[in-house]
Amino acid sequence: MKGIEEEAEKNGYRILLCNSGSDMARSKSALKLLSGKIVDGIITMDAFSKLPELTTMIGDAPWVQCAEYADKGAVSCVGINDVDAAQSVISHLVEKGYQRIALINHDLSYKYARLRERGYKAALHAWSLDYQAVEYASELSSSAGMAAMDVLLAAETRPDAVFAVSDTLAAGAMRAIANAGLRIPQDIAVVGFDGTELAEMVSPQLTTIEQPSRDIGRKAVGLLLNRIEHPDASTERVMMDWRLYFPRQYLILALKRPGQRANIVSCRGLVNP
Repeated sequence: MKGIEEEAEKNGYRILLCNSGSDMARSKSALKLLSGKIVDGIITMDAFSKLPELTTMIGDAPWVQCAEYADKGAVSCVGINDVDAAQSVISHLVEKGYQRIALINHDLSYKYARLRERGYKAALHAWSLDYQAVEYASELSSSAGMAAMDVLLAAETRPDAVFAVSDTLAAGAMRAIANAGLRIPQDIAVVGFDGTELAEMVSPQLTTIEQPSRDIGRKAVGLLLNRIEHPDASTERVMMDWRLYFPRQYLILALKRPGQRANIVSCRGLVNP
């Protein structure tokens, strides 16, 4: 949202925010602002499954879909390659020696949730791993992530790593792991997604997929302004870069033999792979 607001204000526009939670009744209420030309354009972050209904309500108004990337359709959009990002997480964990990697996902009506799960499963197949466990959180909250992790911990075969489709869910999973008396990452590694400030606030800090949220927001505004100024412009689809972020933490190991001074070894990235 910050990127959207900054770019809009820079170009002389103001933002009206409606948190619909993909509830069509709330979306319909907000879109009534279109009547009478109260707003000049719309940026949505709704699930792609809702787009047919939104299309009917929005009509010919300038419109851009933000944070979910579409391969086809008439709506301009901006996002990242969620499949590739999810695959990179699993590959990283496997290369670190983890073999039982679980996924904490969310509402599959969101395309990002489906794509991240697809990437997770594709990577498990590519690495010939038999273990697969997906738990769906009831909402995007820390408490829901904690509840999902509790289910995974209670399973007959416990995962040795967990990939959560958001940092918020990952933070909840970390709480559940700690409450169970287990260590991160020695017993279970955790990786999140989004690259929010929360990744640096939890302890240990969280390895996560960092997507350029502000740049995505700014680009969405740019696409919308182009649609406002050029209503007949072609549909644009923009894929942004992402990166796997490792926290700047060091694990100090003191190795000492009788009669020898301690050797201090600094190992970066081992606190939470």
